[in-house]
Amino acid sequence: MPIAVPQVEIRSVIQHKVRKDACLPSSPLAKRVSSDPLPTDVIVRIASHLAANDHRASVASLQRCSKELFFALAPILYDTLEIKPAHSDLFLTLGQPTVSDLDTELDLAQKEASIFSATRNALRRLAIFRYVRKMVIHALPSDRVSDAFFQSITSLPFSVFPSLDSVSLLANAVDDIRTWVPTSYDRPRNPAFLEALTRTSAPTKLCISFRALLSEHWEEHREATVPGQYQLVSRLNRLKDDGDGNGWRSLKSFSVHNIVHQVLPSLSNCKNVYHFSSHITGSIARPLLHPPGPESTYLPGPQWSYRSWQLGTAIKNLFPSGVDATKTLEGTSWEFVNTPGHVLTKLVRDDDDESGVGYEEVMDLVKGAVKAGLPQDLPMREGFAKELVGEVFEKIKYAEEEQCTACGHLTHSVPTLSSIRDVS
Repeated sequence: MPIAVPQVEIRSVIQHKVRKDACLPSSPLAKRVSSDPLPTDVIVRIASHLAANDHRASVASLQRCSKELFFALAPILYDTLEIKPAHSDLFLTLGQPTVSDLDTELDLAQKEASIFSATRNALRRLAIFRYVRKMVIHALPSDRVSDAFFQSITSLPFSVFPSLDSVSLLANAVDDIRTWVPTSYDRPRNPAFLEALTRTSAPTKLCISFRALLSEHWEEHREATVPGQYQLVSRLNRLKDDGDGNGWRSLKSFSVHNIVHQVLPSLSNCKNVYHFSSHITGSIARPLLHPPGPESTYLPGPQWSYRSWQLGTAIKNLFPSGVDATKTLEGTSWEFVNTPGHVLTKLVRDDDDESGVGYEEVMDLVKGAVKAGLPQDLPMREGFAKELVGEVFEKIKYAEEEQCTACGHLTHSVPTLSSIRDVS
């Protein structure tokens, strides 16, 4: 997957291995030279197979062989766009493009043979942006780059990312959103890069990933990330609707990964899927995953009651007093995956719940607490009719395993781990 501007890396796609004892020909083979170039559609087929097998660097090299191949291979190479600090800054720098109709401008630039001139850099990038279907944001660009990007694309009369269908916010990007400090407090804001995206794209899938750490550090992680938890929830909600007529109202699926202690955000009119982390021991280089069961007992983690509070909060946050609960419930659902994951448990329950509960009891305890709590809390909110409680329960689902529709992540796959020193 390219990181904005692909780095050219020359590799041999097919490596010929010759045994030491193999017989070599006594004379070189005759050269085979064809006067007919390889058809572009054949090259595109080859490039598709290369990209599917993680040889994107080879596709990037191939794309730069000719002007024709640059645009022919762009849909393959830029199907997924990764945003990384510094690497993406130049790619996101567009200046002040004065483009009223992108197709017309492209046709004109190609006829004038100026499409690859330095003055047309922004036009080429805008052309490439049309092919991006998936965006992976490792970390947010700097405020300087984000502000310039916002000014550039919001001045254009067309959607800059018309094909964008899914967005993934990785752990560093999520921390960036949580800790971001706006320069002005005249209105609730998101970082400029995200506000720009919400105004020029319409994805249907969004997923975020919290930072994954070894289980022994979970309490330190919780204490370090308490500031900004509710701010993060609020800002994620504003991605869908900022109150000013902008936002990703197109979203239908919202997934959250690597959950241990975090306050859970929810988006209305979406399928909200929460992937709770299992215990992780070992080391960062060689992590060991322990799904709920006997092998995960006595490993450090939150109490079961904390997990039921997380589930209840994820649901109740969508129903503040005064909201139209009936409208909020339209298309909204909650799926909790691996709910007992990372909870403090023991082999057999005894009178001391502080040291954990029996691992086989966690699901029943959590479900029971949610079932008892919601009918008491929700009807107390203005605009929430008591008869809607039953509809809320119909929209709650529990699962052991699920694959994310945005990033393809499986609940029980081992995540990339961070050090506690990386937490801010």
